[in-house]
Amino acid sequence: MRRTHSTMSISRILMVSYGIVISLFVVSIAVALFAVHQNAAMTDSFYQRPYQVSKGAVALRSTVEEMSTHIEQLIDADSVSEQEQAIAAINRLSDERTKEFDVISAYFAANQDLLDRFADANESLIAYRNDVVAAIEKGDRERAATIFEENYLPQKDITVELASSIVDVAESVARDFVGSAKAVEVVTSVVIGLLGVAAIVIVVLMWRRITQAIAKPIREIDQATRRVATGDLTASIDYDAHNELGSLAASVNDTVASLRMAVRQLDETAEQVARSSSQMSDGSQAVAQGSAEQAIAIEELATNVQNITQVVEENTENVMTANASTSDVLGAVEHSSDQISLTVQTIEDVRQSAQSISQLANSIEDISFQTNILALNASVEAARAGDAGRGFAIVAEEIRRLASQVSEASRAADELAGRAIESVENGGAMIGATSRNMEEAVAATEGIKEMMTAIAQASQQQMEAITQIQESMDSLSEVVQENSAASEESAVIGEELAGHADELKRLIGRFKTEKAADTEIGR
Repeated sequence: MRRTHSTMSISRILMVSYGIVISLFVVSIAVALFAVHQNAAMTDSFYQRPYQVSKGAVALRSTVEEMSTHIEQLIDADSVSEQEQAIAAINRLSDERTKEFDVISAYFAANQDLLDRFADANESLIAYRNDVVAAIEKGDRERAATIFEENYLPQKDITVELASSIVDVAESVARDFVGSAKAVEVVTSVVIGLLGVAAIVIVVLMWRRITQAIAKPIREIDQATRRVATGDLTASIDYDAHNELGSLAASVNDTVASLRMAVRQLDETAEQVARSSSQMSDGSQAVAQGSAEQAIAIEELATNVQNITQVVEENTENVMTANASTSDVLGAVEHSSDQISLTVQTIEDVRQSAQSISQLANSIEDISFQTNILALNASVEAARAGDAGRGFAIVAEEIRRLASQVSEASRAADELAGRAIESVENGGAMIGATSRNMEEAVAATEGIKEMMTAIAQASQQQMEAITQIQESMDSLSEVVQENSAASEESAVIGEELAGHADELKRLIGRFKTEKAADTEIGR
């Protein structure tokens, strides 16, 4: 394809073309305005000169004829009033003729000699008119009639003839003006016609130039874009120019190249999407299956957690019962400890009482010993007394016997008190050991109670933790179910995405790229 090179931009081509057309249009308008101005000036000159001269000459000729009539009326007037009317009309016509002559003198320049002769004739005619009026005013009607017949009328004919000559000259000048106006019209028409023909020729040339510069590349761009619209992305534009259309062609080529690259990338992306969607569908199905298995495992775990919860609840109840029993045992042990303490105190009291009995028995034995000595002394004294003291001796013997019995009883009581004290001391030692054992039992029981309390608290916390675990398991079960549903939905979406990717590849296959073209050639 032939490559077109141009360094002139479209805007410059249009500007130059319209500039030339506008210039020709301006020149045509200028010529037309000049012609109109010339015709207007010539018309004004015609109106101011030939027309006014011709009009003034015709009016002057009529005025002269009318004045001649009024002069005859003045000569033939029978009364003064008729004469005055005739003189007034003559004076009025005289003023009009003066004005008309001034117009002729001011604008008539075609024949100065004719104008001078007309002025002399007019002056002579005015002089004869004045002579006629003067004769009438003097009452010399005959002389006035003679001057009128012999001088005024011949001079009037000369003046009228000269006025007619001026009219003829003015008409000739007017015809010259008309001829000049027609010449200007012809010249203007010819110039405007030539300018119009030149404008048409230039417009045709510029039209062909613009057509070659604009229409041809536009058609080439249109053909390329139509090929692109049908999916042929191998289309390219060979038009090359340093103007707007060249830039547009380059932009279209760049756009087609970018679109071709995008279609290739889109094709590759569609393949990747198809593969990824297939993998995603398989993965989603696997995730759904795993989620189902997880749901089953979580349900089993929830059942086990429920069983553990029941066991922990029973354990907690047992611990609470044991804790209550331990509290009861601790109370009983503490009560026993208190009883042992009371028993120790009682034994101490018994020991002290036994010691008091032993001391009392010793005192009784001492008294019995003293009594025995006194009884012995009394027996001795009774023996000395003989028969007089025989009764006293018997009493003394009885007292000594009683003292011996008392002494034996006191020794027996002392022995019993000693054995009681020994038994009490042995019992106190045993009770002390028992008391210490009870204190250790109380301490151990308190430790057991604290341990049971701690176990109860731990069991309660364990129960709460297991409850939270159960709630978490329920939430986890819901999440797993949701994940399973989402995985199934993702699998469905993956299958749909794979279908869309296949459809996209089918649509992309409608576009023809260089890669596709090479593939077809290879085939």
